[in-house]
Amino acid sequence: MFNFVFHHPTRVIFQRRGLTRLGEECARLASKVLLVYGRRSLKASGRHREVCASLATAGVSWLELGGISPNPTLSLVRRGIALAREYGVGAVVAVGGGSVMDSAKAIAAGACVKHDPWLFFRGKKSIKRALPLLCVPTLAGSGSECNPGMVLSNEENGQKIGIGNRHLYPATAILDPELTCSSSWRQTLFGAVDSICHLAEFFCTDPSPHHRLQDRLAAGLIRSIMESCERVRPNLNDYPGRATLLWASSLALYGLNSAGRGRIHFPAHLVAHALGGRHDLPHGAALAVLLPAWLKFEAQRNPSRVAALAQAVFDLSASDASTMATRGIRRWQSWLRGMDAPVGLIDLGLPPGPGELEAITAHAAPQARLWRLPYSEDDIARILALAAA
Repeated sequence: MFNFVFHHPTRVIFQRRGLTRLGEECARLASKVLLVYGRRSLKASGRHREVCASLATAGVSWLELGGISPNPTLSLVRRGIALAREYGVGAVVAVGGGSVMDSAKAIAAGACVKHDPWLFFRGKKSIKRALPLLCVPTLAGSGSECNPGMVLSNEENGQKIGIGNRHLYPATAILDPELTCSSSWRQTLFGAVDSICHLAEFFCTDPSPHHRLQDRLAAGLIRSIMESCERVRPNLNDYPGRATLLWASSLALYGLNSAGRGRIHFPAHLVAHALGGRHDLPHGAALAVLLPAWLKFEAQRNPSRVAALAQAVFDLSASDASTMATRGIRRWQSWLRGMDAPVGLIDLGLPPGPGELEAITAHAAPQARLWRLPYSEDDIARILALAAA
């Protein structure tokens, strides 16, 4: 196990009907906040009224920025920054899915500088401080409520880039599983796939067979997510299943199962960002297609880790690593199909030719350099070709 320092500054409140605590928790951070949310669901569900009532009862004043899309955009972030600066808010509150929380993070960082926030994503500027954040996830998946990462799409050039910084840890996260019950099965599944990919990427890009503690943490979370999906699918209001999905997705990127692994990578996410940014796809849909393709690619380079993942998640056994890896990938594809997830680019309505694959590869390459990933343009193209096969 490699040396590490583990520090998690986010205060987590896991509570049924926890939304009632929003106002009092905001009051701990600031007297005036910017409330960020998505396009329709918060108001359609009636939760928007509850949020406003809680803020008002606690004596917190607020401004609103709604309309965040599933692929969070630079233009809305810029608008949020302008609002935060003009009205002098002291904190940013996000109630929604990963895109809403990521947008709130970009606003919180951008409000503290004079330059354009996209410079953070290009690696031209560093985040030195940010406004305090309070996150309330309404969808299990990204884990953004408990981690320092964010992803943003630039509509001007089609790029979708993710970065992380310690100043982006939310101060407080309120995890209320009931809020996720309004998510459709499609949204629920894609969020679960996102979490599974986080854990599978940790597992397979760690070349050491000696990190059994971390491997078991990752595999246990994956199995719990898969079991909860099977439980929630016929009953979207199943509270135990929703609670497990929400906490497991938070833990997936909490830092516990990556601590001690050394440097790990997010290759499936790398390609998914490029694919989703170019075609405005749901993040989880892109990952569902790319997970088996990336595992096939990894199995050609390092079959032992893909085989170990198959053994840990599916209890498989085989005489050699390559055979077990192949069987495991088939099980991944079978489970995804059984959950009605896409498993190939054609399932997304994208049977691209060589020119399109080259364009997606070109979008992914700058992110690979920014993240310092050991994946060349040829590697990215091979992963995409496997997804198109």
